[in-house]
Amino acid sequence: MSNDNIKQSGDSRTPDHLRVLEFHGSEQEIGHLHGQQLREEIGLFYDDLLEQMCTDGGTTEDDLLSYSRAHLPAAMDYAPELVDEMRGIAEGAGFPFGKVLLINCFDEVCWHGPQVLKKSLHGCTAFAATGRATVDGKCYVGQSWDVPTYYPAVFFRLVRDSGAITLILSHPGMIGGTGLSSSGLALVWTSLKSNDAGIGVPATFVVRKALQASDLGGLIGNVITASRANGMNFIAGDAIAAVDIELTATRYQVTYSHGILSRANHYESPELLGFEANLPDTVPDTYLRSGRMKELLQQHESTIDLEVMKNIYCDHASAPGSICRHESLGFHTCVSLIYDPAEGVVWASNGRPCEAGFVQYSLAPQS
Repeated sequence: MSNDNIKQSGDSRTPDHLRVLEFHGSEQEIGHLHGQQLREEIGLFYDDLLEQMCTDGGTTEDDLLSYSRAHLPAAMDYAPELVDEMRGIAEGAGFPFGKVLLINCFDEVCWHGPQVLKKSLHGCTAFAATGRATVDGKCYVGQSWDVPTYYPAVFFRLVRDSGAITLILSHPGMIGGTGLSSSGLALVWTSLKSNDAGIGVPATFVVRKALQASDLGGLIGNVITASRANGMNFIAGDAIAAVDIELTATRYQVTYSHGILSRANHYESPELLGFEANLPDTVPDTYLRSGRMKELLQQHESTIDLEVMKNIYCDHASAPGSICRHESLGFHTCVSLIYDPAEGVVWASNGRPCEAGFVQYSLAPQS
């Protein structure tokens, strides 16, 4: 049973449930509602981000605003409707557009400049299992969403005038994270750091554009044709199959699977190893998390189902830098998610899954 118990009219959270905010209309209208609903939280989140991004000294708010502003032309060329959504957020919240843009360039700022941060880090562990790997051939796609403790997690159910629906797990003021679409697609995202990074389309835009596709092939196309600012890794799936899309700013490698996939925060495709920058130096447990996820998926291959994946996401091998991450290097597992794109549902934990358990949320709008 779905537990989408929070709507625009109020907040009736229990400790075990994530908020679900449902917005209808055009991208600008959706953004305006987002900004209105989370006006105070957007300001607080921005202040926390800024404090962490400037902690190491030498970088100012003006530096960060200038850096993020440089990405705007590429974002506008790639997805002008999402720039409209950001403008709507700024207008609804009564908050400067440049600051909303900076929130949406959080991945670029953290990993690529103006200076590489030692705080405000984030790192995730993602998977897909489908076909011969699962009990009934069903496709599951999921990840741990590992971020600093001050990141407030929110589900946004976005219902466009066209009837297209997207369920996005994200943060106040941010347009993209990880999600599910009414086209029967699920996408998860782990950060990478590539040595060819520069100015281009921010990762949050690529996530959202990917989920606008009508099929898995279109999703791949929306990702690989972006003039990307940085490296990233996506695992995406539909009802039948899954793909891993490993990306630098200028190159990509796509792997099709009718079995299992897993990734963390380092390059694994032989063709792209030469683009690895120094993220593993900062977060070396990426090798442990990716390896452990592969081990557990292989161990359960042909018997993977929802309960198996819930247990895997509670795994503490090699703690504290484990799949279920208790705070280490300044970040922790904020949410763990398991998507079923065929059914249009996701199971998510509000906090570390070993403590919070999982609740089901639905893509379907609430009547």
